[in-house]
Amino acid sequence: MSVALPLRVAGTLTCSSCSVCQRGYDAVCVVWVKAALRIFVDLSQCELTKFPDGLFMLMQNKTVQDLNLSGNKLKNLSPKIMQHWNEIKELDVSDNDMSSLPDQLQNLTRLKTLCIKANHFTHIPLVVFSLGNLESLVASHNQIDAVAAEELKSMNSLKFVDLRENPLSDNLKSQLLEREDWRLLI
Repeated sequence: MSVALPLRVAGTLTCSSCSVCQRGYDAVCVVWVKAALRIFVDLSQCELTKFPDGLFMLMQNKTVQDLNLSGNKLKNLSPKIMQHWNEIKELDVSDNDMSSLPDQLQNLTRLKTLCIKANHFTHIPLVVFSLGNLESLVASHNQIDAVAAEELKSMNSLKFVDLRENPLSDNLKSQLLEREDWRLLI
């Protein structure tokens, strides 16, 4: 069964029997469309194990700027997301089963906020350092014990970094604290 998600300006739409998340009546798939056709796709808490490719057809020719995939069971991020929706500014993949990010993430040249908290990352993925407009990185509650400190500190656009609840060494913490013009939570 496929579902057509009609878009409404300045409103929300919640599916009640949805093939996108396949949770039935209590589904929490929401598509927000803001007044200037800024689209926010919320597929959080849908128990997804993979991204529903059919959503690209439903949202054809739409500019998605915010994508929330938190609270699912995703092991990886589909490269098709970056191919179809390359204008994403905020991406939340927290509370999943990820340990890496695809290289295609670098195609999100407008990405300002990346939330990868509560996954299985052991280091900050190298592709993050290619995100020249990234302002906020939330990577708390992982198993990160290695950070390319110099590369992270050299990201001039980065203003907020959350690395709490990771097994960072004291030496690494002090290296990160050397940069004073950002808000760092460790």
